[in-house]
Amino acid sequence: MSDKVRLVVCHKQSTSARLRFLRLPWGATLFSPLPEGATLSEAEDAPLRAHPAACAQAAASWLDLPAASLCTETDFCRLVQLPDGGTLEMLLLRVTEVDPPFAAAERREARFVDLLDARDLRPIELDLLRESYAYLLGG
Repeated sequence: MSDKVRLVVCHKQSTSARLRFLRLPWGATLFSPLPEGATLSEAEDAPLRAHPAACAQAAASWLDLPAASLCTETDFCRLVQLPDGGTLEMLLLRVTEVDPPFAAAERREARFVDLLDARDLRPIELDLLRESYAYLLGG
């Protein structure tokens, strides 16, 4: 998978619509943090360049989950402007299991948290989580 892609992983409870995000030791993006000075692009949607299935497969492998446990929300893609003038693609992955894979997250020193519990993240990450929340819950 390209180093120009970052992933936000979430779980939406099918019965209650409770939405949680994977919180990693460095922030909210797989497989590495966003660079300092990165900003969210003004463009609301970006054309998808990364292959969604490859992204889901890479994340499932990293979390040691079955490949079918993650799906890419293909209508959600944001661009992040980098300080050097380049861009990163931000994709949203959703866990398809009934419950969040807490044990898989713990093996990676991560956890699934509500948006409220992510308040101490960097502003760009909070913006990405808020946009993901609005996209998934229609607000």
